Amino acid sequence: MNIRRFLALSFLVTSAALAADLPAIPAGPIAQKKELLFSDDFESAGPAKVWHKVVPTFVVEKGALKGTQTRDTTVPAVDGKPAITPHAAVHGLEIPTKDSIVEVKIRFEGASVIDVEFDDRKYTGAHYGHLCRAQVRLNGITITDERDGTMRNDIYEMSKDPAR
Repeated sequence: MNIRRFLALSFLVTSAALAADLPAIPAGPIAQKKELLFSDDFESAGPAKVWHKVVPTFVVEKGALKGTQTRDTTVPAVDGKPAITPHAAVHGLEIPTKDSIVEVKIRFEGASVIDVEFDDRKYTGAHYGHLCRAQVRLNGITITDERDGTMRNDIYEMSKDPAR
């Protein structure tokens, strides 16, 4: 048996073994909806009062909350005011919740990625209370643990230091 054929056969056997260890895809939802905590159809002139602007780059337009990325470069400090650093467009809700189901309808309209994230501003173990994020792209979704991952305070501080 030549080496290419051996490697190809080894790859197929290994791939099949790894695929056999994957959990089955659930036939239905893994959670059941209960009490509705919040809903907004964005049909009024502005978002409902429970929304709060974190990075104020959103408007209500034609029945949708439209966010625009505007803070993409650093604006230097001027006249005693601090520098403005790049940041994603952020609009938030302060709704106490646990074990939640979140439904959103997303229209990319030129965007390449949109995040839906959970933060708890009272949680001090992670930068700005970040807990988790679902990053939605045209070709998939990435779910990230931020509480114990990149936004955990010690890891977040380490990420600012190129030497670390």
